[in-house]
Amino acid sequence: MGSKMKLLFFIGKGGVGKSTVSAITSVKLSLLKKRTLLLSIDPAHNLMDIFKIKDVNDYLTIKEAEIDKWTSRYIKKIKMDIKCQYKHLSSINIEHFIDIIEYSPGMEEYSIFRYLYETVKLSKNYDYIVVDTPPTGITLKIITFAEISVRWIKKLMEIREKILSKKVYIKNAIGKKDEYGYNKEEDKIYLKLREMLEDNIMMLDLIRDNSFIIPVLNEDKLSFLETKKIIEYLNKFSINIDFLILNKFTGNRELLDNFYREFKKDIFCFDLKELDFYLNINNFKYLSDEYIKKYLIQ
Repeated sequence: MGSKMKLLFFIGKGGVGKSTVSAITSVKLSLLKKRTLLLSIDPAHNLMDIFKIKDVNDYLTIKEAEIDKWTSRYIKKIKMDIKCQYKHLSSINIEHFIDIIEYSPGMEEYSIFRYLYETVKLSKNYDYIVVDTPPTGITLKIITFAEISVRWIKKLMEIREKILSKKVYIKNAIGKKDEYGYNKEEDKIYLKLREMLEDNIMMLDLIRDNSFIIPVLNEDKLSFLETKKIIEYLNKFSINIDFLILNKFTGNRELLDNFYREFKKDIFCFDLKELDFYLNINNFKYLSDEYIKKYLIQ
């Protein structure tokens, strides 16, 4: 992955115009000759309805993730890995327990996170990946997944080391002397945990150091309250929000001033709706790119 790649997450309540703003930002970046991947990880994506084509210009590529297919493949891989690792437990019908993995809480969020990770790894030539996101709850979990996973995996690695050391004590206790002790570097489970740790640290560094989380809201109370919750939640993980985008702005200056006082952040206003454009690149030249120049191009 290129060290200068930036990840942009547009997040907000359904219907505020995340896809619209993602599309606008991607086109503007491409017109500035920045290699840009516009990626939808929303199962209900509609980017192709906006653009109609995948390759808009030489600097912009559009991709809609087939989340259901990816999730099915990923769950199948997990099941196979577990069966191979614990095949010695086949006598207790471990397959029965493995089959319920796909119904585990958080599996959808984790599979989307893994899809994003794999996409980032394979997108070394892009300057920007602009992410059109699923509903707020899922997106927040995806954004914070790496940090939570790093904490958990480190603890699991500590527990695995203790298990390996106990194995030596047990062998000695039953008369099977183990002169060499345990070697975690030969333990498949420990090595898998370390691999997972490295993957999550890579994503954590990218999200902390090279990402922008950009809430999109409208003038209504519900999207305002959801934006407050987004900022409060991300603050718990020390993830900063630099600016907001107020879409479908009607020109209500009093309301805008109230938003400034409440959020204490830059707010960039659009008056755009989904049906306002079916891609005409020339139209994008007249849209404000102040937020891009101030924050995204550095």
